[in-house]
Amino acid sequence: MQFITMKIKKLYRYYFICVMGICISCNTNKTLDKQPENIQEDINLNLESKTANATYPKTIAEMLIVNDTTIENHSKLKVYQVFDSQSQSRRLSEQLMGALFRSYIPLCIDNGYTALLSGYRLDFHPHKVVLDTYDDLSCKNKIEGISFTTNSEYTELENGEYDVKYILEKRTFPSRFGTIEIEQQMMQCDDTGKNPLTLYVEGGNYIKFHKIGNISFFEEDFDKDGKKELLIFNYFSCKGILKVYKIDN
Repeated sequence: MQFITMKIKKLYRYYFICVMGICISCNTNKTLDKQPENIQEDINLNLESKTANATYPKTIAEMLIVNDTTIENHSKLKVYQVFDSQSQSRRLSEQLMGALFRSYIPLCIDNGYTALLSGYRLDFHPHKVVLDTYDDLSCKNKIEGISFTTNSEYTELENGEYDVKYILEKRTFPSRFGTIEIEQQMMQCDDTGKNPLTLYVEGGNYIKFHKIGNISFFEEDFDKDGKKELLIFNYFSCKGILKVYKIDN
């Protein structure tokens, strides 16, 4: 286990976020004056916002991953891409930027399995998901998977500074497929970490996901076939990117 600590001055994150937001807004206005073509992008985004609900619900079939340089599969298990926000609308990615800042993605299990996002929901069905919008979704029963984010802990000192400790280690968890290993690495930015996942199976075989930011994973019977599948939520908060993978045999 490796710990890295440092001291930083007291940060007022929300204050800087607001100030940066104002600066970005000012710069954007100047840019629009110089680049009229950006005005059309804003018009398109507004039109998309007004017609967003008309495109939902949207059914997305899972896709078997065969050639992906970020995933090594040296086993007989199958890896599927269940969802990729980058293949959806620009508006969805922008809304996910807010939803993914939390430390985990909850699953509602009142009626099947539903991932709760900001204004959106992902309903899991056998071999597909349904992406839909919602204004108010009440959920009585939620489950939390095993999650890792920035791998950092902050402790406020008496002088107003913060002591930052980075937890860099490998963690293992049992799975019906074998053993899951998470390698906690230095974070990529203030809200997104690095947490590569490796699933070790019998016979020395393995599946390794190299490009993992923040992660939440669950082992549940999502396909309703009497056997549990491993579901991996891989998300990059500041970019509004969410990818969901499934491992099954």
